Amino acid sequence: MSAPEPVATDVIADSQAQLFTATTSSTIAWWIIGAIVAVAAAARIWTALDELWLDEIWTLFVFAAKTRYPWDVFTYHHDNNHYLITLWMYAVGTDWYSSLVYRMPSLVAGVGTVALAAKVASRWGNLAACLAATLTGASHFLIFFAAQARGYALAGCFALVAFLALDRYLSTRSRGANVLFVVATLLGIVSHLTFIEFYFAAIIWSTVVCCGYAKSRWQAVAPLLALHAVPLAFFAALYLIDVRALISSPDPFVLSDVLARTSTLALGGPTGAPATLLIFTIVTLAVGVGAIYLLSREEPDLWIFFAAMTFFVPAVMLSVLHPVVLYERFFYINIVFYLLAASFLLSRLWNFGFAGRSVVVLALAGFVLGNVSHVVAVVRQGRSHHREALAYIAEHSAGPEIHIADIEANLRTQMYVSFYQPVLPAGRKYIAEKLTTELATAPEWLLFDEMPNPAPTLTLENRPETYRLSNVYSSATLEGATTMTVYHRDDAAASESVRPPIDPSKPAQGLDTHGALPAK
Repeated sequence: MSAPEPVATDVIADSQAQLFTATTSSTIAWWIIGAIVAVAAAARIWTALDELWLDEIWTLFVFAAKTRYPWDVFTYHHDNNHYLITLWMYAVGTDWYSSLVYRMPSLVAGVGTVALAAKVASRWGNLAACLAATLTGASHFLIFFAAQARGYALAGCFALVAFLALDRYLSTRSRGANVLFVVATLLGIVSHLTFIEFYFAAIIWSTVVCCGYAKSRWQAVAPLLALHAVPLAFFAALYLIDVRALISSPDPFVLSDVLARTSTLALGGPTGAPATLLIFTIVTLAVGVGAIYLLSREEPDLWIFFAAMTFFVPAVMLSVLHPVVLYERFFYINIVFYLLAASFLLSRLWNFGFAGRSVVVLALAGFVLGNVSHVVAVVRQGRSHHREALAYIAEHSAGPEIHIADIEANLRTQMYVSFYQPVLPAGRKYIAEKLTTELATAPEWLLFDEMPNPAPTLTLENRPETYRLSNVYSSATLEGATTMTVYHRDDAAASESVRPPIDPSKPAQGLDTHGALPAK
């Protein structure tokens, strides 16, 4: 069985640049792609050198540390448990190691994603392959999660492997391609459950192709069974064992805000101003629709997959599941394939003479510069400064026991304390507490994550203590910079003898407001 010949269009009829059409262009193009992959690998390693952040330590201390046998990872019923990453941490061990050790699977998968994206896009020509490597290699969104001990980068990498295998199987009915698709799909599911979005798009695509060109009902059903029987059975078992009991920590969100930030980050735009979010969202939608339209003229079946992956499946999932928590990172795989579609669109725009090539160059330059600015900000600001903050607290505390608290819950503080205790000054014991009205004595220190515009002093309702801002750390998130603050109890019992001045470049400098927080 073979698909019909691609539909010829005026766009496709135009020749590409000489570099990408000469006899030797394939070798040149893949040398270019190799250089891009090397730079992309360096960027991911560069950003992965920072200390671990909350969710990574959570996986290490709450799940990997409890694991006694590999199959235990399917029994924790929590969405922060990414099975393959938990297994990796279990295999490595939960002693204190470099962040690069824990992040190694994500780093390898992140670099592999760039190479695989170029391979997928090579079906559209060498220029498209180079563009795909550039877009995925420079993407701040992809770099950010390739430098984390989380399952997103693995899921994206296995989705590309599964895509290549499925594409080959639909054309050749190769048994090897069938096996590769099944294995990649199983690994993708246990990397992160958002892989299901790719799998649903793959089901739609394979069903259209198998049913559209089959001469009998069995010719349509047999390949679909070969492709999907094992993955569907596996997911059904996983659902019964773990997914149906999955716990997510509810976090209020505004759907339009999350989608706007995701669309903007897909192109590397700034996420601060509403007007910027609106403009980038419109541009992102236009690029996606334009790419799918051109794909529908050149690839009469494949465009269905990209339309499902980019628009249809996410819309259905959001409508059906009604999630209690939604983050931009849940669309990681969607963005991988969106960037592939964008590379196809740009490669076809290149054919429109000087005007088309000017648009491609300007778009590519804007994309790279925007994303590089995000990456540099992450490296300069750091993802987390908890080790530095805890060392600072130890330096300015007199007693052997150091009591630290936060307002919302002490779980995150406990995990940071437990993780960094072995590498902090000896002879000091950190005690993490939750600040409530029932505490007889308030902790000496308060530690806050993501606190905008910190006030120089804090008072707590129903408590007499006053806390004074002692230090400020600027940390990076996917969406931009945030502030972590350290407050010290301002009374005679406090042990800090000398309070160092706060860096004037820090955002808290110059504030003269007096904050009041409710004690829980």
